[in-house]
Amino acid sequence: MRNVLLRILPLILAAAFLQPVAQESNTRRNVSEGSIPALANSVVTGGVTHTKARFWARLTEPGDFYIELSTDPAFTSVLTTNTVSVNSLRYMRGIVEIEGLQPDTRYYYRVKIINGAPDNVQRSFSTFPVPGTSQNFTFAFGSCLNSGNFLPSGTPPGTIFRQIVQHNPRFFLQLGDFGYPDTTDNLPFNPNFFAGNMQLVQGAYHVKYDKNYLMDTLISMMPVDYIYDDHDFMNDNSGALTSSFFIPWKPNPLSNDFYKFEFTNPAGARTNSITGYKENMPGYPLVNESRGIYHKFTYGNVEIFALDLRAQRSSNLNSINKNTTTGLWEFTPPAGHSILGRDNAPGTGESQLTWFLNGLLNSTAKWKFILSSVPFNKGQLQGIQMGITLQDSILGLQELPPGTRGIFAAMELADKWVGFPEDLDTVLNFVNNNQIKNVIVLSGDSHTAAIDDGTNAGFPEIMAGGLDITNSKLVALLSAFGVHIWNKGGQGITTQVFNNAFGKVEVFGGDSVRLSLVDETGIVFATHTVTNSEPIPVELTSFTGSINGGKAVLRWSTATEQNNAGFAVERSTDGTAWEQTGYIRGAGTTTESREYQYTEMAVSGTMRYRLKQIDFDGSYSYYGPVVLNNAAPEKFELLGNYPNPFNPSTVIRFALPLSGEVSAAVYDISGRKVRELVSGVMEAGYHSVPFDAGELSSGVYMYQIAARGKTLTGKMILMK
Repeated sequence: MRNVLLRILPLILAAAFLQPVAQESNTRRNVSEGSIPALANSVVTGGVTHTKARFWARLTEPGDFYIELSTDPAFTSVLTTNTVSVNSLRYMRGIVEIEGLQPDTRYYYRVKIINGAPDNVQRSFSTFPVPGTSQNFTFAFGSCLNSGNFLPSGTPPGTIFRQIVQHNPRFFLQLGDFGYPDTTDNLPFNPNFFAGNMQLVQGAYHVKYDKNYLMDTLISMMPVDYIYDDHDFMNDNSGALTSSFFIPWKPNPLSNDFYKFEFTNPAGARTNSITGYKENMPGYPLVNESRGIYHKFTYGNVEIFALDLRAQRSSNLNSINKNTTTGLWEFTPPAGHSILGRDNAPGTGESQLTWFLNGLLNSTAKWKFILSSVPFNKGQLQGIQMGITLQDSILGLQELPPGTRGIFAAMELADKWVGFPEDLDTVLNFVNNNQIKNVIVLSGDSHTAAIDDGTNAGFPEIMAGGLDITNSKLVALLSAFGVHIWNKGGQGITTQVFNNAFGKVEVFGGDSVRLSLVDETGIVFATHTVTNSEPIPVELTSFTGSINGGKAVLRWSTATEQNNAGFAVERSTDGTAWEQTGYIRGAGTTTESREYQYTEMAVSGTMRYRLKQIDFDGSYSYYGPVVLNNAAPEKFELLGNYPNPFNPSTVIRFALPLSGEVSAAVYDISGRKVRELVSGVMEAGYHSVPFDAGELSSGVYMYQIAARGKTLTGKMILMK
């Protein structure tokens, strides 16, 4: 939301243009004049899961780079990503990625530029825990920052980020208006929006990742995810195909009445914004980029739905129309007026609305967070109604330009979810009708901060819309007219200090989530705790796996269990087809912690394991997967048999470095063959051969395994 004063000030002064943000000069100010490639910007980590990570970097000159990672800050042992080549056609930037990382592990990383300048900055991040596991952790979020170029907040640019890192969040979520590149435009005089020029779109990301801005402190310590909003997508109050412009007083330089107009976005601008995001945000896979940048990801028992509220949005001000009979403006949104995008929105394939509802319905996560670039709070409808009722009344507030009338509230709030009541009601009714629990909204855009427990908002919602920008005092303005829709505090409610602030989210396993607003001085000025509204059948606190002596060893622990019959262990080599390989009985119902372990012979290559936790009534939940990489053994060797002694069966284990003919047989103490176990070709890897001695007498037996001209012998004891 652009400050209304700066939106309409050009009209007051009859000026043709706002002072533009010098995007390209900012883009180039980090670029070296030398010929050796070096880092031009901050290095950004994103798309992190329990086994993967992605990295964005940009060089000063054409060159090649990759990332080195280590669990040791001294880099005594390193992993490497793929190498990417960059040049001017790619704006000197590239994204690399790595798989096979260990869950819930701190990694240090650095950029290696081939024949380039060394990277001496220590950076780090932590991989996420295995999906489904429960743990205590913190993350942070916010929106609206400008690197000091537009609506400065009055404190040194980026001060808020020094405060955020002190709270040790595992990741940071940026909910739009990540810079204001649209200040190179000026409605209504210049509708040639920045997004119509791919060079300006790319340059906007170079400004976002300016390594001289204090956000670099945060970026170097944790992964980031991001969704755009109006100013970094297209222009103020923009939709998929148009951008809204209005003047909330009359007469004005363009009309004797209130003025509203929808400007058509430049051809290709929408695609440019989506493409620019994909090429510069090392994030999670986009669901359908023809429809936008929406996506989701999982952290333990939390699932986060990141929505795109611009690329499929209907034109905002289609909902505010003049009644030609009464001469008054009314709030009359047409059928299908959508913020999420329904089937007829730009793009092909499943709509974002359908994807979102199905995602909520099918989520097995304990906590489901909605990332919304604008406030969701359904109570803001009171603000629209107030604006319509007082449309001709001069508001007379010092925060607004002289002469601003009540219609301002209606036209501005039409940009939020309440401007699209069909979508808002669809989401609320779907969640309620399907009894989907523990849904929480994180929102931005507003240039201020507040919390509601769901009484007014529909869901518990924490709004943090002022990271580094002039505070709009929107909550205080609405409260002045009796619109009280944030019942757990905020700026203008529990504090009259309007500092920059961020949202802090603390997840306490499956028990509760604490939402807090923290300003740049460290003061917590609003907080609310959301408690779990559904029973916890099993609260898994860890799930790990390792390869040990040719065996796959899985370990997991629970904090509590309710009606837990047990865990089916399932394995897959491709992540698609799963087979059950074992079963461990559960503890039923208990409030005490439990430790579990499952061991089996490891197959060669990459294995994925997941747990299917089954209740006594047959219902179940999945946890995992964990990924184990089991390289082919280096030599042909026996790994013994287990159990030993045994009665009446045991499993003989051996390692085979190369595929080939294998024979295995069991002999009694006199040398007589009593059983042939294997005769044929076997693949390289670790193998287990069962032996049942039910018809044999107690005693000592020998087993021999022959492969590639070599025979190995082991001894076992049958005790009946």
